[in-house]
Amino acid sequence: MKKLFESKYIAAGIVAFVVIACSMLLFFLIFRLDDLGNLLGLLVGVLAPVIFGLIIAYLLNPVMNFFERKVFARLVKKSKHAAKWQRALGLTAAILMFLLILAFLIYMIIPQVAISLAGIASNMTRYINNFSSWLTETVGSNSHLAELVEGKLPELTQYLQEFSNNYMPYLNQIVDGLTKGVLGAFTALKNFLVGIIVAVYLLYSREKFIAQCKKVFYAVFPQTFTQHLLAVLNKTHKTFSGFISGKILDSTIIGILCFIGMSIFKMPFPLLISVIVGVTNVIPFFGPFIGAIPSAILILFVDPLECLWFVLFVLVLQQFDGNILGPKILGDSTGLPAFWVIFAILVGGGLFGVVGMFIGVPTFAVIYMLFRAFIAERLSKKGLSADTADYWPGTELSADSLPVNASETEKQ
Repeated sequence: MKKLFESKYIAAGIVAFVVIACSMLLFFLIFRLDDLGNLLGLLVGVLAPVIFGLIIAYLLNPVMNFFERKVFARLVKKSKHAAKWQRALGLTAAILMFLLILAFLIYMIIPQVAISLAGIASNMTRYINNFSSWLTETVGSNSHLAELVEGKLPELTQYLQEFSNNYMPYLNQIVDGLTKGVLGAFTALKNFLVGIIVAVYLLYSREKFIAQCKKVFYAVFPQTFTQHLLAVLNKTHKTFSGFISGKILDSTIIGILCFIGMSIFKMPFPLLISVIVGVTNVIPFFGPFIGAIPSAILILFVDPLECLWFVLFVLVLQQFDGNILGPKILGDSTGLPAFWVIFAILVGGGLFGVVGMFIGVPTFAVIYMLFRAFIAERLSKKGLSADTADYWPGTELSADSLPVNASETEKQ
């Protein structure tokens, strides 16, 4: 049997089979991309509770470590099963803290946000009338602006009428979409609750799962490659955990400061707008603009002058976040230049939406780190400098930065 498999015909057959299988897979990826997307969507839907559990476990892992090592380590130091008690108490405290924060947000924020939205809906006519009166007064004092508005008003009226006629028949589809949204919300809640149970198992047996993964890596891949892979995964974990925890803390502080500032200046909808600003602030670079635009529009209908003051307030708040608070909390957790941060956000957002905008920065930071290490290693093997300044336009590499063969060739 061994000689049979060592035969050149069998080897050629295996190679041919692999080539055909890869060709079929490539054909499927190119021409059946929609089916592949549906398959991946179905797979994600089935594994949604596990995905929720992995996310919750990853977010609660540093909280559990804090309680386990800093709070309960001394309390159960003399216990016979100290490690198990520390893990159980630390995990319980982390889960309770997570549920308490979630309950606080639901009890305090969601009703207030609902009241604000209901107030906006019930007073929308009055807000529009106030805005129209302000616009009329502003336009009336400027003859050129009045002529421009009067010229565009018929076009705007016709557009609104056509919009109403074209999209009113789709009202039933909108209702169906809302119904599906409610059902989707219940499904997400179910997946979230099951995810909490999955997170408990993952956190309690964290070391066991990590050891099993490492064992599989060492069994499948060469030892040197596995060691490099584990080092990359460790660096990836540090990048993601530092960025995510720091960004959540930073956005929470910005949301609280926004609420305090709006309450002091008595601006409308302080809690609703503070939640919007805080949540969107987790998106690097573009987050402040994404949150400020709809918030400013809400205030614009109530009081245009307040809208101007709100925009100025948000600009000051975001300058404080970008230049003082953010660097203090996040530091240089990603190591990405500003251009690549914008690039990562645009690509991540284009591929995966809002989630992609959030995780795009740490993901690209890891790719950037690996590529830099690869380039540095390749240059080192060639005897070249890895310092970017040595490759600046108009700068030639010195003889010390060139390999011996290259410098001798240039002399010849």
